[in-house]
Amino acid sequence: RAPWRAAARAVELLARLALGRPVAVRRVAVECDRAGWWVVAARLRLAAGVSLDVVAGRRHRGPAALRALGWLARARLARDRRGVLAACRAGLRVVRRDVAAVAAWEVRAGIGAHLAELAELGLRSALAGGRGRVILRWMDECRAVAGDQPPVLPPADPGLARELVELRSAVAGGASPAVVRRLERRVRDREWGESGTPVSVAGWDFADVAGRLGHRALVSFADVAGEFVAVSVVDGRCLVRRLGRASAVAAA
Repeated sequence: RAPWRAAARAVELLARLALGRPVAVRRVAVECDRAGWWVVAARLRLAAGVSLDVVAGRRHRGPAALRALGWLARARLARDRRGVLAACRAGLRVVRRDVAAVAAWEVRAGIGAHLAELAELGLRSALAGGRGRVILRWMDECRAVAGDQPPVLPPADPGLARELVELRSAVAGGASPAVVRRLERRVRDREWGESGTPVSVAGWDFADVAGRLGHRALVSFADVAGEFVAVSVVDGRCLVRRLGRASAVAAA
């Protein structure tokens, strides 16, 4: 099982990076690419912050997880806040379109983690900009990603069940990105044909929200990179309040 050596080495390096230890990842990432572990290679490059252009170049093709990581890399490469938000929005829209109907729980959970990273990066960038309406929208994007996960129920369609087994086996066995992408498309098409699963998107108009509130107030809270933040909407005005460290709130 020689092709698995590169993936195992990548897991070790990811663990070292998580512990804050400097490691060299370029050679292992290239080995993962050669062995067909494209998603693992992308995760390794993102964690180390190297060769992000290589990861970003794969945002338009391959499995949904690889495209999500590609958009995340593109957002990190953006030169300004507008570029960051544009990349995060595009990544969420494009990847959600394909993932929303995939019933394989473990596949969706893995991709959902990457979507959460996109939404959180967008929220951090929006907070740096300081515009309450933009921050409030990205708070909802984060909640929408968290709510995208389906219940853990087996599909009623036996054909869909067989195709999910095939997809799981391909992902676990390190099949090529092209094979995984083809199986994802088959599952998605069958699921859409069976149930017409909607795509969850946090889309709304601020004027409509303010109008529906009337004389009531809306306050939305979020933990943004360890800082507790509140956005209020009162009489059509949107204000941002930085409330301090989230750890102090948790301790209380």
